[in-house]
Amino acid sequence: MRETLQIVNKTGRVTVEVSNSSGKFWDALKAHGIDDYHSDPGTAGKILLDLIESWHNEVSLERGGIVDIKKSFYLLLQWDKRSGTYQFFQFSTQLPNPKSLSWVVNGRRLTGSDKVGVAIEWYGHSGGQLKYYPFAKQAIWSSHIFQLEPLPASDFGYGLKRRVFEYFPELWQAADKL
Repeated sequence: MRETLQIVNKTGRVTVEVSNSSGKFWDALKAHGIDDYHSDPGTAGKILLDLIESWHNEVSLERGGIVDIKKSFYLLLQWDKRSGTYQFFQFSTQLPNPKSLSWVVNGRRLTGSDKVGVAIEWYGHSGGQLKYYPFAKQAIWSSHIFQLEPLPASDFGYGLKRRVFEYFPELWQAADKL
């Protein structure tokens, strides 16, 4: 995602791309008789968030799955390309109660807003991304803002050739002699 650390600094919210499973979202809406979320944004928003919760529950230990939902969380890396800075945030996988949000359609986006602004948005007609914007101050944990050390210069650049050379130097040298 683009420049997400700038969004944190500007709005106080972290960007979580929860899912881009457009087909499953549309299937759930159609199963409830909704072909166009413009007609009933509140119901559509509830269906989408309930679907995500059902995905979590399906794989939970309580339902015979292999995931301990109570210990699961979203770990997000937000970044700012211009400054080269990064920050991690940890959030619960529990999304807001859909009934607590005000749902509207803005252009092609279905948005669920809390009292401060957009908390959920879904791009149903362009990619199917469902995004969640929790407040940074509500994170379970967050790192300090940090920068990565610059990579050392290499004749191989920073791509696949460099990785092959670093992991398999003898094979690379043998192949280079061919």
